[in-house]
Amino acid sequence: MRNRGGVWFMRKRHYYLLVTVAIMAVMFFINLATPLGFVDWVGYLFCLLLAYQWLSRRGIGIMTIFCALLVLLDFVFSPASLLHTDIDTANRLIGISVLCLSAYLLIRRKSAEEDRERLIVELRQALENVKKLSGMLPICASCKKIRDDKGYWEDVADYITGHSEVLFSHGLCPDCAEKTYEEIDRLKRDG
Repeated sequence: MRNRGGVWFMRKRHYYLLVTVAIMAVMFFINLATPLGFVDWVGYLFCLLLAYQWLSRRGIGIMTIFCALLVLLDFVFSPASLLHTDIDTANRLIGISVLCLSAYLLIRRKSAEEDRERLIVELRQALENVKKLSGMLPICASCKKIRDDKGYWEDVADYITGHSEVLFSHGLCPDCAEKTYEEIDRLKRDG
């Protein structure tokens, strides 16, 4: 089933590539007849935006170079541009600049989307590994043991270690240390 989905996706990707190349070819021939290079690059910008949906960052860069080359070819082979006026040249340079700037912004956005997707995957994996204590815990008022779901009483440290990823290290607080050493001194004197 997965393989079929992959084949379908590849076919869909090839379909999009063919549609984009067809649009670019139509734009090229339309632009050959357009005087002074007006809006000839707008169609290529549309193709670039279309390609953004299914191409990688590298693919967007290659598509931009290809579109810029087509704009230059339009400039060279267009019968209206045989005069090569300043307006014609400026329009083509503006078009190439807009294509390059758009590609830069699209690549940055694609990179941010890939980073976001990677972060979402990492966060989902981290959430799967998190153990969480919640709700009310029945605890003995005298010995401070906790009753588990099966009715057995466990030491607080054992219960928390078993229900989370916390590890305990034992020591004595200053008050308990003082009491313990006082009792040890008393036993040594008495004994």
